[in-house]
Amino acid sequence: MIILMRTCAFIEFLHEHLRYPFTTRGGFITFDKDGRTFLLDAYTGQLMAHPTLPSDRMLSRIMKRNCPTCYYNGEVDPATSCRRYLIEGFINPQRICVVADLPGNERYPSVREMNVNLGGVDLTLTQAKILSILVSIQENLLPTDVIEKIAKVPSGYQHSWKDCPFYRNGTDLRVHLIQRNIARQVRKRRFLGILKDWQYLSKAHFNVGVSYFDKRIEALQGELRRIS
Repeated sequence: MIILMRTCAFIEFLHEHLRYPFTTRGGFITFDKDGRTFLLDAYTGQLMAHPTLPSDRMLSRIMKRNCPTCYYNGEVDPATSCRRYLIEGFINPQRICVVADLPGNERYPSVREMNVNLGGVDLTLTQAKILSILVSIQENLLPTDVIEKIAKVPSGYQHSWKDCPFYRNGTDLRVHLIQRNIARQVRKRRFLGILKDWQYLSKAHFNVGVSYFDKRIEALQGELRRIS
């Protein structure tokens, strides 16, 4: 008899058949490896990682020391904000790869064969890939491109934890972005002069364009003075 495995039953299946320790928290299968904590979404197969925290006390210290002025913590977009991850005890997890299921009940032949070998269970394609990722990380069998992405995530062994490794001061970052925008407007203004010199732009249109860019540059410089 083939049994369609729900997510909770799938996690129980992993606990029963795998010798690697892991926990489930916030919908993630979590485990530590080489100074990093991996978050494997139990529903979608999305893999993320962040430095392993030595203690919950350090997380509290980071939240008090860095979060109030951190650019990422102030973001309202859930795709870039780490606030919701901090609530679960994770520090701005970095995305490694995404696993998507096929539509409907479509299966690859290899998945059918795997289910037969597993004793008649019926894992979805996503569940099969979650199982594969979990084993591959623990057994060091990941492909090179995935290993390179993981290597970019700071390891907990490399930091003294005085500061969050992903901390970005909001004011400094805004200053940097405004300076880049000013440089962009200056380049556009200079380009108007080139067009006028080559007679591709009339003097009247040139004056209108210069006036516009001068006002934009002045406004940006005023904003820069206010925050710095």
